[in-house]
Amino acid sequence: MDFALSEEQKMLEASLRGFLADRLPMGRRRAIAAAGTGHDAELWRDLVAQGMAGLLTPERHGGAGLGVLDAAVAAECLGYHAVPGPFAASVVMASLALQASGTEAQQQAWLPKIASGEVRVAVGFASPIGQTGIARVALEGTRLSGRVQNAIDGGGGMASPPSPLSTPRVFAPPLFRALTARGLCSMSVWRVRRPSC
Repeated sequence: MDFALSEEQKMLEASLRGFLADRLPMGRRRAIAAAGTGHDAELWRDLVAQGMAGLLTPERHGGAGLGVLDAAVAAECLGYHAVPGPFAASVVMASLALQASGTEAQQQAWLPKIASGEVRVAVGFASPIGQTGIARVALEGTRLSGRVQNAIDGGGGMASPPSPLSTPRVFAPPLFRALTARGLCSMSVWRVRRPSC
């Protein structure tokens, strides 16, 4: 049994490392971290142009159709360079969740938007390390309201669940200054309209 990376995975790794070394020198990393948002729109656009947003999205939905090991290779590169961006939540968690349990209509509606970088997804949970946290969200008719104390990849004013939200209805301040590079935030939504699909 061969556990080495394939030639394609080695090329992905080398390409991504070279790209990040060029686009994300230490000074820029520090400036992004000092901004405290956990997101850099220009860097994310560059990564989207490189195909990162659609890494796990099937080709029929506009993605690369690669596998989880390929995502792990990319994640290692992104982690090495301390890249702030919605990789774990949007590229990995949302894409895999939609593929595993989304309806065909939901997949057709959201996977192409994730793959193109048009939509970024944050994933909310009660607590990152076992303590009690807040995770109270309710759907009333077609409106979503509530608060999730911990939302990963929520930097840059992101919204979860993916929907065409207007800024006044979504509030996502960074949770801890030390974790802003990870995009960890507390997210509140009030009467946000649920997507139709």
